[in-house]
Amino acid sequence: MAGSGQETPSQRVFTGLAFGGEGVFAVGEAGAIRVSDNNADSWQVVSSGVEHTLTAIEFVTDKQGWVTGHNGIVLQTLNGGRSWQPVQVAGEDHPNLALMDVTFGKDQQGLIVGEDNLILATRDGGDSWSREVYKAGRFSSIHNAALLLDSGHALIATSAGEMLVRLPGEHEWNRVHGPGRKALLGMIDLGSGRILAFGSHGLILETADAGATWNEVKATSSANYLAGAHLGDGSVLLVGSEGMVVRRHAGEAMFLQDEHLPPGTLTGVVEGQNGRLLVTGAQGTGFLADNDYHFAGTDKANPYTGYLLTRALLHRPEVVQLLELNTSSFRRSFGDAPKDQASWVSVSVSARSEADDVLTPAVFNDIHQLHKALAEQRLQGKLGLLGVMSLWSEDQTHIVLDRSTGTHHPVVSRSRDYSDEERPYLEKRIFQSGLVGNVVSEDFRSMTLQAEVDLSEEVNGNAPSALVSFFKDYQNSFDAQSPAYTVDKLEYVSLQKLYGTLPGAETGSEHQDTPTQYLYEIALKTADSQRCSTEEALRLSADLENHLSGESLDGELLSVAKLFKYNQVARHDGNWKWFSADGYQQWYSRGVHLFWERSSCVNPLALVIGKHGAKDAPGRISEMLGQFEEAKALAETDKSLNLNVYRLDRTAVTMH
Repeated sequence: MAGSGQETPSQRVFTGLAFGGEGVFAVGEAGAIRVSDNNADSWQVVSSGVEHTLTAIEFVTDKQGWVTGHNGIVLQTLNGGRSWQPVQVAGEDHPNLALMDVTFGKDQQGLIVGEDNLILATRDGGDSWSREVYKAGRFSSIHNAALLLDSGHALIATSAGEMLVRLPGEHEWNRVHGPGRKALLGMIDLGSGRILAFGSHGLILETADAGATWNEVKATSSANYLAGAHLGDGSVLLVGSEGMVVRRHAGEAMFLQDEHLPPGTLTGVVEGQNGRLLVTGAQGTGFLADNDYHFAGTDKANPYTGYLLTRALLHRPEVVQLLELNTSSFRRSFGDAPKDQASWVSVSVSARSEADDVLTPAVFNDIHQLHKALAEQRLQGKLGLLGVMSLWSEDQTHIVLDRSTGTHHPVVSRSRDYSDEERPYLEKRIFQSGLVGNVVSEDFRSMTLQAEVDLSEEVNGNAPSALVSFFKDYQNSFDAQSPAYTVDKLEYVSLQKLYGTLPGAETGSEHQDTPTQYLYEIALKTADSQRCSTEEALRLSADLENHLSGESLDGELLSVAKLFKYNQVARHDGNWKWFSADGYQQWYSRGVHLFWERSSCVNPLALVIGKHGAKDAPGRISEMLGQFEEAKALAETDKSLNLNVYRLDRTAVTMH
């Protein structure tokens, strides 16, 4: 396919899915378009020519297809998806709105809908478009989905919980349902005037008369439903937030939860060859086979892609510590300068018995006692500890989206004792939170705890002696049966900012056992650091992410724009079509992530987590930043990008 390439693991989130002339197509953030011609076994990249989030895709014929997106983007293909061209449909009064859906029916009729009550209609197959209006409610709403029936009926589902209907041959839209407290996010045409509409907080509605009357349908989950499909066996499938999948079998009245669920949110689903379910979502593109969901770019060693990869990067101890060094609002509120160094002890534990792992209740509960022992020492001001991070920490949470924000829930349930019955749910929460490979190993054989150290308690750059003695005494107190875990390894980890010395020129600790690792912070500098446009910084971060993602980085990339995109989803009823860096509002807050602060511009636009032993990355990153600054003409403004380098050293701590 012209202008395409093989898909590789990435952090891209996808929001829409449809069959077209070349196979099945997926669209998503940053202008991403992917196509598969082998039932989703592999995906190829197709150039869209844009960098804004794409929200929906619809093919009218095998050759003609349409895509909508943020910033008023509409794309069209006339060659089955081989190439896409921009189409101007928005007028001067609505040039940059987020367009949420596109649909076509018979007689060359089509609709494009979006924010600010937007309805664009065509009656000539897309050659011309005009805006249609209706008597809206008191407040503007977002039109999330549109549907054109063979009967000529047209329907629109809105964020205000309204269902709008236009009768055949008419031009006026009528509100036949709502408004309500729950947003409507999508619809499925079941045929013969039957339509299923779905939305936030488990809302499912059904009509048998082309939208004239609606009845609520029950389901076993109150998830945000984002997409659905009418399958060949007559059943109806709905997918949504936090990996929820519910199904109503033919002839049944209620939607029941599937036994096998994916780890992350699903935003699109279609039925492929041989009944295989093809999906898009927060973890990218994938399919269901052998009762398991498989996503492009994942394997046992690399279980994360899409936004789950972002979550995993955020939970790396070195990333947490680096962000804390530079973004502590408490320190800034008192005028203190950001710190440039942090140290902690990493404690690796595993099950004593080969028949167990760290999630076996007896082992898990005993490790919890170690966490409590360290936390108690910290509260008493002993051992030179500043904090303890583990699976039981207050800040180890998974996020569930509700109507207005991201609600944090503990990974470990506080409401009951952990048991075998809880294990499947705990495993899912650990995975969804990005803790696999960070706090818990992929095979659940080991777990790590991090004890942050007061640097004033160091001894010649090594761990405080009182802390080492604590672990020695703790280990010596073990007997043959208790506890049910063993301490496999202690490491003293140091993160330090480098000044004037590039990686490779400086020396690490003489006791260092693993290759030095480097982290790179890309910050925005302005003439006045106290006056900064957050909107502009977020847009720069998104553009920088796109620029660096297209290059060969010797490491992994984390941009602050990713965090803002997720906050957008939380602020819009959990609708992942809002996973976008566009549409900044002044009510943007730290409700979902605490790492972006609006008070100044010294927070990073992005981080690069270098691979172990890689020493030539600074020159390469600096070169790419120079290219980016030139492309954005930053030299003509008072802004520039600054690259800060941090060294991460790991030294084994001997307990014998």
